[in-house]
Amino acid sequence: MLLSQLPRSVARLPVGLAVAQQLQRQQWRNFASGRNDARSIMFVCRRNSCRSQMAEGWAKAIVRDKQFSDIIIKSSGLEGSHVHPKAISTMAAHGIELRTHTSDFLDSFEPDDFYAVVSMCGCGHILSPQWAGRPVFMDWDVEDPDGKSDAVFERVSLEIRDQVDKLIDRQHHQQRGSSGGSALRRQLRAAAAIRLCAAAARLAPP
Repeated sequence: MLLSQLPRSVARLPVGLAVAQQLQRQQWRNFASGRNDARSIMFVCRRNSCRSQMAEGWAKAIVRDKQFSDIIIKSSGLEGSHVHPKAISTMAAHGIELRTHTSDFLDSFEPDDFYAVVSMCGCGHILSPQWAGRPVFMDWDVEDPDGKSDAVFERVSLEIRDQVDKLIDRQHHQQRGSSGGSALRRQLRAAAAIRLCAAAARLAPP
């Protein structure tokens, strides 16, 4: 979702007043301070084993192929694990190396270091407001290929590739457009985000 929208996974669930207020404050800091730009993306799934690893691999390859050197890519998981052997072999068939990747905890990163956060597994609703409140938050809910055939791994990999490609283009163009942007534009975006958060808080059940 884009800058002026609440995270889908938060908006579609009962949102408590306290959570909405936290998101409101977080998005205000993100937009009004101008601290973050569109150059950093975090892909998150439960174990950082299959989907988020393939997303990181595709994203880095796409950034390299398009010569978008201004975009930083990371992935992590909610639990500790390892890089799945089938994820490694699936991506190797496309010339992308995952053998040097590690499975990292989300908690080892700082939310403020990332502009865009993508939940690969539909787990966005259990992320903290600090992560779900990033300027760009998406919940792709990609099928988990773990325990399934090579063909499923390949299909999921290509699905991830197509979504990542669109995300990279959007982030790159947004970064270029925002490089000359004014503080007023950031404040307008912040105001829009705050209005949406405030509306969510009013509509939330007690």
